[in-house]
Amino acid sequence: MPAEPETPVQQGPAPETVERVLRLVLIMLGLAALAHLLRYLLLMLNRTMLLHPLVAAGANVLTILAELGALAALLGLAIVATRWLICRREAVFAGLGQVEPRSRETLWVGCLVPLVNLFWAPVYVVELARADGRYGRLRRPIAIWWVLWVLSALLSTAVTVISLLAVLHAYADDLQGVADTTMAAVVCYLLAALAVVALRRVFDAFEIKTVDRPTRRWVVVADAGAGAKLDRTAAPEKPALEDSAPETPAPEDAAPENPAA
Repeated sequence: MPAEPETPVQQGPAPETVERVLRLVLIMLGLAALAHLLRYLLLMLNRTMLLHPLVAAGANVLTILAELGALAALLGLAIVATRWLICRREAVFAGLGQVEPRSRETLWVGCLVPLVNLFWAPVYVVELARADGRYGRLRRPIAIWWVLWVLSALLSTAVTVISLLAVLHAYADDLQGVADTTMAAVVCYLLAALAVVALRRVFDAFEIKTVDRPTRRWVVVADAGAGAKLDRTAAPEKPALEDSAPETPAPEDAAPENPAA
């Protein structure tokens, strides 16, 4: 007898909500990349001409606001996506008559703790795909998302560490160093956007409803009634074939030739 779930299945966020959050994150990451790119261009322009202090301050404020907005959007996406994953796993395992093998606390920790989530969150998604019977179709999208996410996280960590070291060692006034760090941040945000796009593909693949189509095999079966009907309809054609033969007089009916002639 299949075991029943120990905890009730929660209602996760609607797919439309997850889609809106994903779009919002992509917008915020794009704005952050544009803000850093604008700052980089201003730094390059500052080499040849002195910028007005208000322009430089405005660029810095815009960059900071874009960074905070992107960070808040990513945090919101992490919470919404984790909640969706937990509820989806519980629903799938409950449909199979099984108990969710991992507790909700374990899933929350594995998905939200930095660096830890780089390994465990994709593992949880793979487990869900296998339990849901979608792993064959999701293997490649999950792998792409996993690789992009790890690369994005490692590059972002490296850029953050370099920026902090520059501030601590008073290298923040080095224009070339600041420009290089700014351009690296642009690459980080673009790579993060690619990771979010890959995550969206994985999510959409889970939301596609699969329809089981029964396998049918067509076999030609002779119908006796239809065959008899065809024979009856074809029978009147036989005399017509005989009547269509050309009429020639019989040899015995021909007039005898006159030998005297």
